[in-house]
Amino acid sequence: MKENRTIRHLIIAILIFGIIKILFPVTNGITQTGVNVIALFISIVYLWTFESVGWVSLLAIALFPCTGVMSYSDIASNSFGNWVTVFTLASCILNYSLSESGMMDRVVKWAITRDAVQKRPWMLLCALFTSVYLMNFILDCTPSALVFFPMTLALCRQIGCEPGEKLSKVIFSGVMLSILLGYCATPISHSIPILFIGLINTDFNMQMNFADWCRIGIPVSFAMFLAMLVFFRLVIKPDVSRLNHFDADAVKASITEMSRKQKIISVVYLLVILCWLCPTFLQTIWPEAASWIENAGYIFPVVIAIAALLCIRDEGKPILDFEAAVKSVSWPLILLTAGIMLVNPCISSDASGIIAFISNTLEPLFHSTVSGWIIVIIAAAWVMIQTNFMSCFVSGQLVYSVFTPIVIALPALGVSAPALGVMIAFGCGVAFLSPPSSGPAAVFISTDYYTPMDALKYGTPLLVLYIVFCAAMLYPIAAACL
Repeated sequence: MKENRTIRHLIIAILIFGIIKILFPVTNGITQTGVNVIALFISIVYLWTFESVGWVSLLAIALFPCTGVMSYSDIASNSFGNWVTVFTLASCILNYSLSESGMMDRVVKWAITRDAVQKRPWMLLCALFTSVYLMNFILDCTPSALVFFPMTLALCRQIGCEPGEKLSKVIFSGVMLSILLGYCATPISHSIPILFIGLINTDFNMQMNFADWCRIGIPVSFAMFLAMLVFFRLVIKPDVSRLNHFDADAVKASITEMSRKQKIISVVYLLVILCWLCPTFLQTIWPEAASWIENAGYIFPVVIAIAALLCIRDEGKPILDFEAAVKSVSWPLILLTAGIMLVNPCISSDASGIIAFISNTLEPLFHSTVSGWIIVIIAAAWVMIQTNFMSCFVSGQLVYSVFTPIVIALPALGVSAPALGVMIAFGCGVAFLSPPSSGPAAVFISTDYYTPMDALKYGTPLLVLYIVFCAAMLYPIAAACL
């Protein structure tokens, strides 16, 4: 059955390619190469959506040179040779050390056992969600979800919270959203922000860095986080009295003394983060050091950190189990990253004529000053609705590939293409409404405590609110910062 389904999807993709190639007119500036690129891109998006992101990305890398838009060497340098692909792989390996060390649940357990939050149910919930949110500033979301899910389940069972109660739904959805909002806030070990920083810098010849993303992402994600808390408190209004039965002493007893391994990993990880963020902060006080760190690039400190964790030993073994770390890497994600980094250079290539086609075709339709904001609102709504029902990576790539060429081709709209790209990237990361949307959603929307119907019921109002945040808050901040 699996093979038959794959063959069926391949046949459909080939039909899509053939129909577009035959019916799409070579006019208004687009070349036959451009038609080939559009036909292949739409076919690949179909396969990404309904088949796989791993082998389909390899297929895309093999087929794009056949369109005539680039040579094979250019295809290789824009996909596997792109720094974003290498950086994502190295970050996954380093992130494994922190996920495996037990530091994440240690921080959360510490936060929810403080005396200040005991017998104060809403304070306890805020401490839980805030600690998860802040931890995910530096953690990949899917491994984080796998760590925090059993902790969330154990908390509900400890306080006697049954499936079907509003409180259990609030706890599960709150932890899941805290993971995703923390993930969107920074690019530290986060695949989607890193991927789009690479796309934006390549497509618009910019030097956007990690600190730039933080200046945009942290205030917006924090505003969304506060909106979530207010929504739970004033709209959902769960009965939180069961939280008075939370046994903080039992949780405290489970917190062991911080091991040497945990201390070493924490220090190494902190130094890497400082290397990523320091160039911006050192620019005024120590420009030489800032320049050296910036020239070293983002990959250098990660690789040095991996080497250090392999050299430093604890109890006779390296701190980092390299073989286990490599096995933990999501290789479909790496292949997808390589494939995505390839798409936009092909679309924006002069050989395709796609940008000229968009400009010549759409320019007569946009005359009023309102049109630019219409583009921003439609892009925000499209990416956030789509990402909540299918792969967030595919959603972000599709909407980015549709809208950024439009605003490049139509400068009269007054829309900042880099800011729009950041908004799309941020929006596709807030994926919480259905299991296929993201790793945390697949993990948390999986029990009687929080079902797919619960996710739709409790999440839809927040989705509408977050679309407004993206269009009305995130885009203006990004336009001002970039």
